[in-house]
Amino acid sequence: MSILRTVIRPVLVLPLVVDSVDAIRNPKDHAKKFLKLYKHAEKHGAPKLSEKQAKLASQAAGCATLVAAAGFISGKAPRTCATMLALTALPVAIVQNPVWTAEDRKERNQYRRGLERYGAVFAGLVFAAFDRQGEPSVAWKAQNWRDQKVALVEARNEGWQAAKDSFSA
Repeated sequence: MSILRTVIRPVLVLPLVVDSVDAIRNPKDHAKKFLKLYKHAEKHGAPKLSEKQAKLASQAAGCATLVAAAGFISGKAPRTCATMLALTALPVAIVQNPVWTAEDRKERNQYRRGLERYGAVFAGLVFAAFDRQGEPSVAWKAQNWRDQKVALVEARNEGWQAAKDSFSA
């Protein structure tokens, strides 16, 4: 892993790690925010959730995010971990920063800045999910292998044809 990746990865996931630790330690605050948002889903047929279930869900999401962040930072399956973190960053951003529920301009700006922060983290994680660290993709490797096989077969056929022509002359 390059020095740049070693430095950038922890910085990129830091906001997610901080929120995850907070969700594990203080699930009540996160559950309140989640339930406030979930009321809209219940109006459209989603099953009711208790506060206990919401707390457990926020702790589980926090744990999953921490595991993915640890894998991403350490370089163990970084593309998979980056994908998982990107997929969890969006719902967390919406729950943590419900701009539409803001009561005044100051609160709205605070939520907007939170969404911007998560948007930047999401963009970085999407970029990291597609980063092959200079190695070609599996699709390219397979196509290259097929092209080499075809070229080899053609070269052998040309060689046999040339040998055949030299004996018949």
